[in-house]
Amino acid sequence: MARNIIDKYNAEPEDISAKEALEDKEYYEGMVSYDIKLKNLLDPYWKDIYLTGKYSEYEGNQRFSKAN
Repeated sequence: MARNIIDKYNAEPEDISAKEALEDKEYYEGMVSYDIKLKNLLDPYWKDIYLTGKYSEYEGNQRFSKAN
C-alpha cells in the first residue's frame, strides 16, 4: 500500500539509504512477503478483538480486550 502511494505521488527518498531501499527489488519483495506473513498472523486477532468487540484468550492464556 505504501509503495502505491510512493509511486502515485512520486515521493522522493529522504536520504541515500532510503533511495537504495526504494530501488532494490529484493528489498521490496522481502517487505511484501513480511507484510503478507504479518497480515496472516494478526488479522485473526484484529477481527476477533477489534471488529467484533469480543474478548478472547490466545496462546499463553494472555487476555486481549479493547482496553488493552
